[in-house]
Amino acid sequence: MLTLIIKPHKMPKKSTQTLFIISLVLTGIFLWLSSYIPLLKNWKAIATFVLLLALITTLLSKETGKMIVLAVSCGYMGAYIIRIIIDVISDPTSHNLLPFEIILLTLNILPAALIGFGLGFVVKKLF
Repeated sequence: MLTLIIKPHKMPKKSTQTLFIISLVLTGIFLWLSSYIPLLKNWKAIATFVLLLALITTLLSKETGKMIVLAVSCGYMGAYIIRIIIDVISDPTSHNLLPFEIILLTLNILPAALIGFGLGFVVKKLF
């Protein structure tokens, strides 16, 4: 029934789904294995990590820019949301400003992913 609702040509490509999973796992390793540091204290590390992931993905992939930026950004957001769920299970009061965390995270990783894609696109065109 779901295939009747969603048209097959609107489904993301397998490579986009793979890119999302790779981004989720790589950023998950970064987030899940480290001790929790508030987002505002490590925003430079997050932005650098997402930028490098988007840059490498752009150089190695044949996906469009929109798909690369969305897959890398959504992968990081998914890993961060899993980390929040784990934190809330252990301490329900730990993320009482969750909407603001998500907004700050989005404002942090989307520009980094766009810059990483842009740099990768320029390097790809030059070489």
